[in-house]
Amino acid sequence: MKALLSFTYLCALSCTLATSLPIYAQQKLRDRVGDIYNRYKPLIKGDSATIITPKQREEPVGDVPRHALYMEWARGKVPEFSTAYTLRRHEFRLNILGPSSYALSDKLELKSYLSAVVVPNISLKKKFFDNNEFAFAWEFGAAAGAFPLAGITGILMPGGAIAGGTAGLLNFNSLFVKGYGSWKPSRMFTFSLRSEVERLHLGYTGLGGFAAIGSGGAGAGVLLLNTSLANTYWVAGGFESDFVINPKQAIVLRASMGKFLTTGLLGENTSRLSSDFLLFPSLSWNHAWERRHIHLSLGLFGTYNPPSYTLNQKNVLPVMYYYNVYWIFHNKARTKSTGSKR
Repeated sequence: MKALLSFTYLCALSCTLATSLPIYAQQKLRDRVGDIYNRYKPLIKGDSATIITPKQREEPVGDVPRHALYMEWARGKVPEFSTAYTLRRHEFRLNILGPSSYALSDKLELKSYLSAVVVPNISLKKKFFDNNEFAFAWEFGAAAGAFPLAGITGILMPGGAIAGGTAGLLNFNSLFVKGYGSWKPSRMFTFSLRSEVERLHLGYTGLGGFAAIGSGGAGAGVLLLNTSLANTYWVAGGFESDFVINPKQAIVLRASMGKFLTTGLLGENTSRLSSDFLLFPSLSWNHAWERRHIHLSLGLFGTYNPPSYTLNQKNVLPVMYYYNVYWIFHNKARTKSTGSKR
């Protein structure tokens, strides 16, 4: 009871002091409280978007306002990972380990790994629905490549010898389709589900030769080789949870699990499903440097094969760390000092 009376007395005293201030002081106090409320309103309402002062909002970096550099993170979206979201139109992200991306529009994104220099690969991601709470997207992609291969061997036998060799290209190609669904219950959190089906083909094209010599004579020959070594499907699903702390920091937890289905082996049809699943969980902390347009990812990942877990029993890659760097480049022409043309 004493505590309640004391609190009531302090409230009454505060109101008395406030009303006793001069009119201009009361107005200045109200304006100041209003500015503070408007500035922190997103946070008060459970919104983790950046608390941007009017000065920061108008301060440009080149032709782009500073707050627009990380607009997607400010909205609680992390489009560079496995979600249904895409980059903003004409935005380009150069990624060292992950796929580099260029947004043809706000809903269409072109992606490729830097390994395209050696192994050509490309994919197209299309966001076909987004109502700010739920979003869905498809991604289609392909990759192909070939590597030179050569080998020679021989056998010595009583009274003769046999030798053989080959030179050619070990070739492979891959086609995949992925589906994404994202749910954004709040500004700071996004939960996504994804599915994937990928077809992998491995073949060999080249020349093979042999030579034999013995007491009865000698012989040699050359053969054209063009064979299918393996035809495999990778079927997987996974989830991702994105926690946007602020437009410069995000925590991403994700995992994928799938199986291999082999339908062809050494030119013969077969149907073999891997007994174990392959599970790839990861956890990363991501940070952005605004002035340099650089993003850094530090994380942990593991490789597991439930239900046997033989990989982990042999201590093969139970938990490892990784780091990644990527750069953001924006289309400055489409952004004004007051915001983006969206």
